Amino acid sequence: MSDQQLLKLSDDAAMISYKADVTRADGVAYSALIGSAYVRRSNVWLLASHQHSPVTKD
Repeated sequence: MSDQQLLKLSDDAAMISYKADVTRADGVAYSALIGSAYVRRSNVWLLASHQHSPVTKD
């Protein structure tokens, strides 16, 4: 993981984002930008939204 970011939206909401650079099981390199939003309900953090966007080489 690289480029990790944390954005606190309120006391009960936050977003995280990062870049993942991995090698898949088939040996192919893969990169993606990932973002997730969380909300806190009854003192438990819950995933509210998730975005996964592949990074392609031009």
